[in-house]
Amino acid sequence: MKRLLFISLLLCIGNFVHGQAVTFKVSSKVGCVPLIVDFTCTSPNVIFQEWDFGDGTPKSNVMDPSHTFYSAGTYSIKLKVKFSDNTEKDTTINNLIKVSAGPQISFTAAPDSVCPVSIISPQVLRATASTNI
Repeated sequence: MKRLLFISLLLCIGNFVHGQAVTFKVSSKVGCVPLIVDFTCTSPNVIFQEWDFGDGTPKSNVMDPSHTFYSAGTYSIKLKVKFSDNTEKDTTINNLIKVSAGPQISFTAAPDSVCPVSIISPQVLRATASTNI
């Protein structure tokens, strides 16, 4: 009986660890280039992380990294983890990060809209004082 209880307990613990979901949070989901995003794995018992930021940059093995998106676009993020019992899982969140190019400002001047130069002649003003006594 004790042996069965012990085995059941091990199976429950094993299923708990194996049944863990891979979850993470981000500091920002929307912004303009360059967009800096902090990534945090929220799954417990993780000993290894591999992040794919979906923008063509190399994958990162940094735990809870910060990443800069330099191009406008929509990015899917993939996180692969290894738990303390050496099991591996991954998750992908499609279209999680949306990066805009930001405002584009330009100026133009048309030659015909420039004001003509006019010559200003200085004038001397004379003040006269009169006294009425």
